[in-house]
Amino acid sequence: MIRKENIMPQHVVVVDYDPAWEEAYGKESRIIRSILGENCVEIHHIGSTSVPCLAAKPIIDILVGVKSLEEADCTAEDFEKVGYEYLGEFGIPGRRYLRKGGDERTHQIHIFAENDRKNIDRHLAFRDYMRTHERAREVYGRLKKELAEKYPYDIERYCDGKDAFVREVEEKALETYRKRQEGRIRPMEAADLDAVTKIWLDANRQAHDFIPAAYWEGNLAAVKELFPLAEVYIWEEKPATGNSGGRIEGNEAKDSEAEPQGFIGLNDEDIEGIFVRDEARSRGIGKSLMDFVKAEREYLRLHVYEKNARALSFYRREGFAILEEGVDEATGEREFVMGWTKMRIERIDCDFSVCQVTDYSGVNWETPYCFVGRTPEEQSLVCPTDQVPENVIKRDDGWKAMKIQGVLDFSLIGILSKIATILAEYEIGIFAVSTYNTDYILTKGEQYEKALKVLAEAEYEIV
Repeated sequence: MIRKENIMPQHVVVVDYDPAWEEAYGKESRIIRSILGENCVEIHHIGSTSVPCLAAKPIIDILVGVKSLEEADCTAEDFEKVGYEYLGEFGIPGRRYLRKGGDERTHQIHIFAENDRKNIDRHLAFRDYMRTHERAREVYGRLKKELAEKYPYDIERYCDGKDAFVREVEEKALETYRKRQEGRIRPMEAADLDAVTKIWLDANRQAHDFIPAAYWEGNLAAVKELFPLAEVYIWEEKPATGNSGGRIEGNEAKDSEAEPQGFIGLNDEDIEGIFVRDEARSRGIGKSLMDFVKAEREYLRLHVYEKNARALSFYRREGFAILEEGVDEATGEREFVMGWTKMRIERIDCDFSVCQVTDYSGVNWETPYCFVGRTPEEQSLVCPTDQVPENVIKRDDGWKAMKIQGVLDFSLIGILSKIATILAEYEIGIFAVSTYNTDYILTKGEQYEKALKVLAEAEYEIV
């Protein structure tokens, strides 16, 4: 029997994470398995109570994948005996929704057919993303608390208030999840040679249409001989099958059905090129390959043709700066040499003050850090607190500083703004100082360690 009932307004309460939630899930999952029997293929703890350190409504959400929804429907009375209401699809086609605890529910079960990967994967992707991204987790927890306080008896407005955030994170989470499930990066093997060579030729002819195709075709044999001698990493995927059985997970042994979709070639610190099949482009494969080698290198360099605007834009987004300009003798085309250095945040163990001064006569120009600025209205100074001159008019003490290390260039996009945005999400105020090729960020002393922790979570290396 499948019953549908009107749900009364729910009291929206958000509390800090409770480790007991995981134990409650374990207990309930055993009950669910006993009722569904062999029809139960997979069962997962999902929702906010499944994410350590995330504030949540104290409701245990459980996702179940079954062989047959029709067989699951036959267990409605068994679930009702243990306190659940079996409410059918309840607004989501292909789902079976169950709740325990009435209007002040304590548990919710979401049952899907095992091949409904769209619904199953989006729940698992969001959960896994929240478990591994502290910054998103803190923002989400803070948002939920604010909404619960604002709409304590209006679950619809509560859900609407977090919808935009959830959708944004879900999109990122699904991209990360699907990459992990469907593809992997591995070293090139001898069996890949023909596929890699074809990708190289096709990609060069398409990306460099300003160079005669005969040039690439004429160099094909020589390049093919060099591939086995080079450091090459493959992005491979299984052909899509529409279900979980068609995924490659982690770094398991190479599957005979998996196909190379792209690769990156290296010669020490030089990137010889990133190449992706035409039909696999715009899916983030090139960025994944770039991220892979960035994790292993301190410095990278590459050559790119000036007319290859798409590649040039990609490399700039990835933090590469133009180091040299020249002409490729083989083609006669203008090219750039671009470089990238791993971005690090360097701690500066010194207290700073931001000052307004009458003039700069009292400034100690020998101190390692001294920043001055002049406008028609004032003369300002940022310096170590113990170096503040006597002719100070106003001063604001208690600042700490960090230096952004790496190749900084005026052509790079958003280095400082990206860091500022990350810190702003945690309500960490900053004061930025830029010199010709270096950026410094100052925060108040009481927020300094938190700022470093947040940036470390965002994958900046702190030194």
